[in-house]
Amino acid sequence: MSNSWAEARTLTSSSPTYQAPVLLLAAASAACCGIVYELLLASLASYLLGNTVVIFSLTVGGFLASMGLGGYLSRLVHRRLLPSFIAAELALALLGGLLPVGLFALYAIDGPYEMAHALAIGLIGTLVGVELPLLARMLEQHVSLRLAIAQALALDYLGALLGSVLFPLVLLPWIGILASAALVGAISAATCLAV
Repeated sequence: MSNSWAEARTLTSSSPTYQAPVLLLAAASAACCGIVYELLLASLASYLLGNTVVIFSLTVGGFLASMGLGGYLSRLVHRRLLPSFIAAELALALLGGLLPVGLFALYAIDGPYEMAHALAIGLIGTLVGVELPLLARMLEQHVSLRLAIAQALALDYLGALLGSVLFPLVLLPWIGILASAALVGAISAATCLAV
């Protein structure tokens, strides 16, 4: 009996512990940045290609489908949840911060913009989709799975609301698409430092 108690304590002490409030803030920050990346890509494409309704519909649909793929792929991460989250967030910081510049340049040289836009949506959406399941699994160390999912989703949705308000009312009119991409990329990178 005492032997199994010692094993349980060893397993618990060797498992990494995560700070729940920091993880919840990371969920809000990741969602805020994720929705801004989506809006950046859709706005840039609609400025360059026109047909705003079609562009936004396809961008949102493709982004959501890619998020679903990312959520599905997150099941492949069995250990090292925090390093996996940080890797996804750093990749998002790099891609989200630089892709609008690259897409604009591709359009300027009459390159395959539509294909690159679809690829950008797929990459960024998949990375965004990986994040929330990883965060929820880390939160599960502090609370039940039911509560971890409820908390993670609540902060995720609040972060998305914040991003969807900030982008059209603050970021786009005050600093434009390319500077907004760089700023949000920096926020994604700073999220890694916080966790």
